[in-house]
Amino acid sequence: MPMRGELPHAAVRRGLPPAERTGWSVIAAAISDRDLQGVALFAAVGLLATINAVLYFPDFGSLLAQLAVFP
Repeated sequence: MPMRGELPHAAVRRGLPPAERTGWSVIAAAISDRDLQGVALFAAVGLLATINAVLYFPDFGSLLAQLAVFP
């Protein structure tokens, strides 16, 4: 408080916004979250497995369509 002779914080003196308001600190906090990293890794592995299955079994969709039809 200036009335007691204390100096304002360095961020206030330089006119910088507080760290809570900057977008980069929010993005850095989200990226460094271990739960988000685990979910992203799980989704990436699933996407790669799906792409591999589609390329390895190109007629799999038509096979499932034939099996879904009951005589």
